[in-house]
Amino acid sequence: MRLKYQLRGLGIGIILTAALLMAFADDGKDSVKADDMEVLASIENETQESSMETESVSSVEETSVVVEEEFSTEENSLEMETTSEEESIVQTQMENELVIATTEESLEEKSVEEELSLEEDETKVLTDVVKIKVASGDDSGTVARKLQIAGLVDNASEFDAYLMQHGYDKKIAVGEKEIPMDATWIEIAEKISSR
Repeated sequence: MRLKYQLRGLGIGIILTAALLMAFADDGKDSVKADDMEVLASIENETQESSMETESVSSVEETSVVVEEEFSTEENSLEMETTSEEESIVQTQMENELVIATTEESLEEKSVEEELSLEEDETKVLTDVVKIKVASGDDSGTVARKLQIAGLVDNASEFDAYLMQHGYDKKIAVGEKEIPMDATWIEIAEKISSR
C-alpha cells in the first residue's frame, strides 16, 4: 500500500515539474521576443540613418532582409523546440502512467500469488499429518512397517529395533494415530504409545 502512495506522489511531482517547465518555457519565449524587438529597433534606426544617405539604401535593405530571415528561422526553431518539449512532457506523463498501471497490476498479481501460496500452505498443513491405524494384536514390527509405508520412517527394521531398545514395543496403544510427517523417532514412538 505504501508503494501505491509513493507512485502516486511521484506522478504528481512529475506533473508539477512538467507544468513548471512549460511556464518557464513561455517566459523564455517572451525574453527572446524582447531581444528580437531590440534588434529590430536597432535595425530600424540604422534604416532611418541610411535613408538619409541614398547611396547606402540598397545595402541596408539587403541587411534587413538577411536579419528578417534569421529572425524567422529563430522563431521557427523556437516553436519547434517548444513543440518538442511539450511532446516530451506528454510522452513522459504517458510513460509514468504506464509504469503506475504496470506496478498496480504486478501488485495485484503478487497478492493473488500470495493468496494461492497461503491456500497451498494450508493444504500442506492438512496433508503433512499422516493417520496410522494400530489394530489390536499389532506388534512393534507391524506398526514399524505401517510407518515405513506411510513414509514416516525410512527403515522399518531399524525403527522396530529402536522401539524395542527403548521399551516402546510393550506400550503400543490401539487406535488411529495422527503423526506429523516431520516427526522425529521419539515423537513417533510417543504418539503410537499414547492413547
